[in-house]
Amino acid sequence: MAGTGGQRPEGREYLSLNRLNKLELPPHPDFPNESIGHTTSLVQFLNDVFTEVQQFNFDQGTQSRGRWPLVETNITMPLLPKDYDLPESESHDVTLKHVTKPVPVNAVRLVKVMSGANWLGRVSYHHEALVKLSELERLLFQDHSLNEAMYTPGVYDANDLLIWDPADLQQAVSKLEPQHNIRGVEMAVYQMFHRMPKIMTKVLGGFSPLQDRVFHVLVITIHTVFKTDEIDGLIQSYTVQIPVDFESFSNCPSVAARSHTKKSGSTLRYHFPVDAKGPRPQRDPIQERRHEKRITEGKYVSLERVREAHMRQPLNGNASLPVVFDDNSYSHRWDMMTLTDAGGITRFVSEKTKEEKTLIAIANDVKYVIQEIAKQRQE
Repeated sequence: MAGTGGQRPEGREYLSLNRLNKLELPPHPDFPNESIGHTTSLVQFLNDVFTEVQQFNFDQGTQSRGRWPLVETNITMPLLPKDYDLPESESHDVTLKHVTKPVPVNAVRLVKVMSGANWLGRVSYHHEALVKLSELERLLFQDHSLNEAMYTPGVYDANDLLIWDPADLQQAVSKLEPQHNIRGVEMAVYQMFHRMPKIMTKVLGGFSPLQDRVFHVLVITIHTVFKTDEIDGLIQSYTVQIPVDFESFSNCPSVAARSHTKKSGSTLRYHFPVDAKGPRPQRDPIQERRHEKRITEGKYVSLERVREAHMRQPLNGNASLPVVFDDNSYSHRWDMMTLTDAGGITRFVSEKTKEEKTLIAIANDVKYVIQEIAKQRQE
């Protein structure tokens, strides 16, 4: 159901902290009078968002805030026989070996000033012989939010509120401007529940821990290709997350029924219903402890990109690969940039402290993803 609709409002930027209300989204079968009042169609919306995404320059105007972690950190990565070349003398019992390699975990923290706002982010490089593109794709660009809750310690729930049908999305992709070269799209609205960092904020003469946060975001994953001067058709994937105005869905019973929040007056609480649907229909121990606890709504916008390595380089026996800190032809490149406003009493925290804590949290995501890949290889 590609739907119909006009152009987005003049001046509307999707890569911003301005929340999307329901009528700024494409029609969806769960919306009452789904085709009435919407300012865009599914085709137009995807075209506008991806045009803006393509114009985002991850390199221009960025300032380094140093590498993270500060000391050398490696994760032991199990390797499969097909992923490396052993000397012929060892090849006879390769299936009996449990071969591992230390995978360096390191990201460069970045700040990018754009449209008067400080985007915080990072870039990291992952040697193709150690971390497969397919593994990054599976965790970062397939069921992105559910995976984030699986591998990120600070995220304890990822709840889908609204999912656009894959067939409708594929039909819309077929109608997009050809220069975008989009191969596939996923799109859904999620509630993301985060534990806040252990920053103790001085409030009213005492110290008060920050409440947990809920973020309502439209998550769009886009699969496309890019080319270099020498190579065409390399895989490139994006995930863009745009804040949405959850209150604008108040007349959508199906969305309200799926929500893991409950509001009483001005108080918002985490509420995992006993009859919840989806991949996690029951509360886990962490969610159980947080059930009915107060939460604060925040907002963020983010853009994530992975680019395929230009060349392949097999591992040879016990030979070591160089630690990769900078762009090279044998490494996948993983970029991430975000603007965030956690809301609540974080307004009393200095901008310097918020920037520092956010940059560390963003950089730590690299470690969590590599740890998850190692874990999945062991299973």
